[in-house]
Amino acid sequence: MASKEEGLMQTLAVTLGSSESPLRFILSQLLGYPLAAFYRRFVYGQTANIQHIFFIITGLWIASFNFGFSALHTVINVLGVYIILQTCAGTRLSLWLAIIFNNVYLISGYYILDNYEDICWTTPLCVLTLKLTGLTFDLYDAQKKEEKLSAEQKATIIKEPPSFLAMLGHAFFFGGFLAGPQFSMKRYLSFTSGTLQEKESKDPPDSVIPGLKRLGLGVVYIFSVWLAKFFYITLWGRVILNKYIGSWLIAEGTCILVGISYNGKDINGNIEWNGVCNVQLRKLEEGYRLRDYIQSFNYNTNQWMAKYVFKRLRFLGNKFISQAVTLFYLAMWHGTRSGYYMNFALEFIMINCENQVIGLVPKIPALEKFNNTSILQPVLYIFKKLVTTFCMGYALLSFVLLNFTDYMKVYSQLYFVGHVFFLAWPLLNILITSVFVRRKSSSNGHLPEKKDSGVEKVKEE
Repeated sequence: MASKEEGLMQTLAVTLGSSESPLRFILSQLLGYPLAAFYRRFVYGQTANIQHIFFIITGLWIASFNFGFSALHTVINVLGVYIILQTCAGTRLSLWLAIIFNNVYLISGYYILDNYEDICWTTPLCVLTLKLTGLTFDLYDAQKKEEKLSAEQKATIIKEPPSFLAMLGHAFFFGGFLAGPQFSMKRYLSFTSGTLQEKESKDPPDSVIPGLKRLGLGVVYIFSVWLAKFFYITLWGRVILNKYIGSWLIAEGTCILVGISYNGKDINGNIEWNGVCNVQLRKLEEGYRLRDYIQSFNYNTNQWMAKYVFKRLRFLGNKFISQAVTLFYLAMWHGTRSGYYMNFALEFIMINCENQVIGLVPKIPALEKFNNTSILQPVLYIFKKLVTTFCMGYALLSFVLLNFTDYMKVYSQLYFVGHVFFLAWPLLNILITSVFVRRKSSSNGHLPEKKDSGVEKVKEE
């Protein structure tokens, strides 16, 4: 069973473009929500020992899910401090022994593992180190006179060492086991004894909405990490384009100085020096469609391909085949590395998808109205520009990295979002057309007229 679980987690991690340990970590944190719901329904309000046992069992399961048998390090650490407290709690000796034991144990773990992974059994152990050290200080502070204690110290002191069961429950509490938050033993004991808050009889309890709000905010922040990858590729793709654009502009300047770029005069009699222009800058910078990039970027090479390859394939009688052959030749012209072929294959798919989307918009009244709403034009322009730039960067990944293993590794980090969407588009297009375009026909009265029936006449009357 363990091997099946490991295989499933590895497969899921690869699919999501992640490593296994962070995936287990975030799943364990999300698991806290159903566990919290179960606790509030069945365990909340029970005796303190029952609650301790519940937190120990669930925390141990989460620990073993993430770290296997290394979860025992938490138990060993708690046991060590428990023995210290049973021997000399509240003394300076207990402070020194606990500080030395906790930190030597933690640092030894770092040394042995050599920080091989960011998330391993030392991750919860560093949280536990503060919990156990804080507990020792709180017991020590409780031996002082009350007038010598600060308000901060008074809030956390406890008079007697807690039971081993309570210490394990505090350590394995699923809400703070993996990454915190830190909270004192006094808070934990008040919570399990029912004195932290009056017992609620509401269903659902008052804690539900604030807890779910925090979950929502957490998801937003986690999603921002995911989203950052796409903004990075968008920016990176534009930087790569700029490298080529800058090179061509410098070369074009030489051609203008020589005079070979002379292209006659405009209607105002001004000389035009765009005879060998390789970048149509205004169209490139203002455009928000893939076709704008293609038509303005590496212009002369594209014109050559259109003139000598694409248009001479008319005998094939199929525009898409001619386009595919042209792009295949363009890839072969660049070299034999697979990245060139992946780049131009993606370009082919993306361009045809864009053409279909452009043709689909006028057929869906609500979408056409949304697309033509004047107040939304600045936002829509920025959105389209970002999507287009991302698509260019996504395709350029393979063009720059070239080797299959290199660019596939990066694509996996992006969850193959471009491949999945554009390859699934034909099916999605059929679905959208069948659902929405048909509605347009019926709403505009294009369905065949029916003859009046007796039933209809009765209804009219």
